[in-house]
Amino acid sequence: MDAREGGFDVDFWWTQIQNFNASAKPSTRGMIKRLDRNDPLGVDLGLRGASTRGVVREGSTKRLTLYDYALLVKRAHPRKVSLIRVGEFYECLGYDAVMLVMYAGLNPMGISGVPKAGCPAVKIQETLDRLTSRGFSCVVCEEAPTMNKYGQPPPPKDRYIAAIVTPASPNYVKGAASMGEDVDFGDGGAPPVIGLASSALGYTVVQIEPDLRRVSVLEGLTAEAAAAKLSSGGIAPPLYRHESLGSGHAQSGRNAAGTSAPSRRLRWEVQSILSAAEGVDAVKYSGDVVDKLLDLVRLDHGISPNQMFTRVNVENNGRPAPLSLSTAQQLGILPTRSVPPLLTHLLPERSVPAACRSYLQELLLHPPPPETAMSIQEACTLFMKTTSAMPQLEVLPPSKVAKLLSQREASHTFFADLASMARGVSALLTHQDENMRRAGDLMIDPTSLKLGSKLTGDILAKSCIEATSMIEAVISDDVLNGALILRDKIDDRDDDDGDSDDRDDSAFIMEGTDQPLKLENIPNRFTFENERWRGRVRQEHISEALEKVEKTARKLEKVVKEDLIPVIEEVSAERKGKAKKCELEYDMRNNSLWVRHIPKSVKRCDSLIHPRDRFGKEVADRWSTERVEDALDDYRVATQRAAKAVSDTLANLAEDLQEHISSLVGAATLSTVTTAILAHASNAINKRWSCPTLLPEGDTASPLSVEGLVPFWMRMDGAETVPNTFDLEGLVLLTGPNMAGKSTVLRSVAALALLAQCGLHVPAISAQVPRLDSLIVRMASTDSPVEGLSSFAVEMLEIKSMLSSCSARSLIMVDELGRGTEASHGTAIGGAVVEALDECGARGIFATHLHGILDLPLRVSPYTQRARMETAHTEDGILRPTWRMIPGECRESLALQTALDCGIPRSVVARANVLLMEEAKLPLIGSSIVASTMSGLTNEDTNARNGGDVNALKSILADAATKAFQMDDVDVISVGPNEMPPLSSAGQTCVYILRRGDGWCYCGESDHLPTRLTSHRQSTVRLIELVYVAVPKEAGGKSAARSLESRVIQALNLARVPLWSDQDASHKNFGAASSSG
Repeated sequence: MDAREGGFDVDFWWTQIQNFNASAKPSTRGMIKRLDRNDPLGVDLGLRGASTRGVVREGSTKRLTLYDYALLVKRAHPRKVSLIRVGEFYECLGYDAVMLVMYAGLNPMGISGVPKAGCPAVKIQETLDRLTSRGFSCVVCEEAPTMNKYGQPPPPKDRYIAAIVTPASPNYVKGAASMGEDVDFGDGGAPPVIGLASSALGYTVVQIEPDLRRVSVLEGLTAEAAAAKLSSGGIAPPLYRHESLGSGHAQSGRNAAGTSAPSRRLRWEVQSILSAAEGVDAVKYSGDVVDKLLDLVRLDHGISPNQMFTRVNVENNGRPAPLSLSTAQQLGILPTRSVPPLLTHLLPERSVPAACRSYLQELLLHPPPPETAMSIQEACTLFMKTTSAMPQLEVLPPSKVAKLLSQREASHTFFADLASMARGVSALLTHQDENMRRAGDLMIDPTSLKLGSKLTGDILAKSCIEATSMIEAVISDDVLNGALILRDKIDDRDDDDGDSDDRDDSAFIMEGTDQPLKLENIPNRFTFENERWRGRVRQEHISEALEKVEKTARKLEKVVKEDLIPVIEEVSAERKGKAKKCELEYDMRNNSLWVRHIPKSVKRCDSLIHPRDRFGKEVADRWSTERVEDALDDYRVATQRAAKAVSDTLANLAEDLQEHISSLVGAATLSTVTTAILAHASNAINKRWSCPTLLPEGDTASPLSVEGLVPFWMRMDGAETVPNTFDLEGLVLLTGPNMAGKSTVLRSVAALALLAQCGLHVPAISAQVPRLDSLIVRMASTDSPVEGLSSFAVEMLEIKSMLSSCSARSLIMVDELGRGTEASHGTAIGGAVVEALDECGARGIFATHLHGILDLPLRVSPYTQRARMETAHTEDGILRPTWRMIPGECRESLALQTALDCGIPRSVVARANVLLMEEAKLPLIGSSIVASTMSGLTNEDTNARNGGDVNALKSILADAATKAFQMDDVDVISVGPNEMPPLSSAGQTCVYILRRGDGWCYCGESDHLPTRLTSHRQSTVRLIELVYVAVPKEAGGKSAARSLESRVIQALNLARVPLWSDQDASHKNFGAASSSG
């Protein structure tokens, strides 16, 4: 058979082998060498271990070999690993066996012949977890059960596909009910199947949860929001990419080809996910974005094409926009290095289920509508003030409820958990305390939002009560009350001959009211192992089967006493010395009771026989009688039928609950959501967080007002915690030294606003927060080599996205914009962005070290204010930040002090200080560079472009000094081309403007003006004239001179005076200046 025909995909499996470092494991190398690339399964039929009966097709009556059956499965599921039940193992052949060894960490079955691998039946879920976590999907095949007489060889097995297990549906539940096992779903947070598309409205993310039979559609997303969605919830491979993605539907104009910055960033985000996630690949599809994807998922998961999925359209209208990827990372909602995790500080440190954390993360990533936020907030308040006892809420994954009930594989322990969950929800919704009942009703709103369908509290409570009654009518009280039905008291001690299967009656006991009969001479373990089904359901549901078990048990007790006990007593009476004790043994492997250690010297009665094991083979060293063997067989059949009666009863209960599945899924969701909010409320009490006031809808005039805000990762009463109090009416231009806490303030304010939008408590004494339509946090960026973008280019892409989505209801946090380029251009761009944000009416904080922005003639409204991070002198005279934001502006950077604090050698810092003082003597920028830069500007005011005359320069200097020193009479002195400043200037700090003969000018400051002028005339053309002003000592000396110098340079730029260097325009290492002028 051609391996590449008939739907097989051999290339896929070879790609998986090549992607894995198979050379690290010698056994894997040997398996790969024995693969046959011409066979669909990779099996060389010439090797020992596999055979075929020729071409077989599905439905054929011909008995299939393991290879033939595996071939049929692989044809239907060419990219899935097939695990086929063989006795007490699940086995794989060829490529599948190699996958088990490489990716599941199992050992091969043998070092020669056909590559085989497998796992014990009890380890199937563990093996599946390892495969699905690496992105593989699996087909699990079971043997059809047969009833054949004990002791006879079993007939050839028929097999069937029991389940398809994928990363989106990773739990194997087949047989869970009959075995009485509870399937661990973890937090139920299996990653969804994701489809990505674009349209004229933006990007569309389709999210499918196969176990819940639910599809959620998010439309009109920005590229950043779509990228955040892909990063937050995980992706079950493959990632489905609709043909519209990248076709330009989400763009317009010159960006219609899908090459705009946001589109490119989203594509790189998708590629990053594909590279980082284990086993995630991309599949392109066409047709209807949702319906076609559902068809593909049904086919891949083995779901009937007629199976309906609940469609949930996630509306963005009336609620804040989803957070962008960068915002979510900068607030610690998505894990980010060096950023405090917000989720960790919203909940208590211990005992909070992972599902509750997942819910709060989902809530923060896409804040709810205002009415839902108000419901959460009011419920929090009610939970905190009520004095009534709380109902116990069970966190049960909704996917577990849906899957186990729909597949009729719910065990008795699951039903007990389900009843407990439903009982807790109904108790909450029907609570006698009015506050508690009101809080429960309020939690319906966020639950409905998560589910995508409207719930009603009365109907939900009624359904929970009905489901609880149905469960309580079937499941035994012992299970419902949490009593263990079976307890194995085996210890590590072995008996005389070391056979761990031989333990006496006291080794096993049962708990609960439904006990096996106490049979004389019959080991406890025998009834223990055969009647494990006891206590799961009420006896009246299995009364007939139970009666048969007890009847056959009494018969077995009778024939054992009559046939075997006399033999044992006779041998024991004649036992001599160290002869082995003759006894009745329970052989667990064969589930039989046999006599052993009958010496040859003892005369045996004619009725004794050698019994046969479960395969029909005679056991030569054990003894029994025909009557005992018949009684054993009757008892075994009776217990098996009783076990089936129990599993049928559980399946019937699941069938009866089908009409309640949607309500029970809703109840499970409500229980999880309420538990998360309760945990947050408890944490808020411990941390002394407060409930914020959300302003009414449409109120855009009232400020964002905060009293006593602290960073969310710090304690409200911490010794080093510095609270901040402020009003945010519009945009705040924030300046301050290094390490003064500007970024902390931005992150704290943004987190407070986000928590308020979600109805959660905030780390402040009080807060009044307007309703927002978007929250954007843009912190310092790094470059993106993969995209070929510098750090400044990344900054500009983020700013473009921010400006395109901001409005009067947006809260914008921008930190250190423009640091990726040279200071003057960064300052200009920063100022322009401030103007754009002010024009759209957004609130926010613009933090910067580019102090030149303070001197720009910004066209902003009165709502744009200036604030600074406060500094104060310590007892040793060092200027330190206080981490408090106050009105004003700051031109200090404390860069040298910060360098010392960070361990930079003092010699390096001292040299930096010298270079700083000599900054004006650095080589000047060449006039050719300046000329090329200026060539693109307008040619207005030619006289100004030629440098103007000395009187114009005197006027500029005098005006700037008057405003800076707040003096009416400022003496500006002129020095001609062939003149020198008076000697009196050598003892003063002066600010000067030079004008060369070619028209280029320069502004600087000096403590010894004659020496500085001589230096300039030696380094450039000699024909230089200047004007200067002496800085009064009472004005601040050197610090004031630097501030005036920056102001003068800005004024010269505004007057279009050509400067051959304006590198001192952004002096930021010296004190605060007045904001006047």
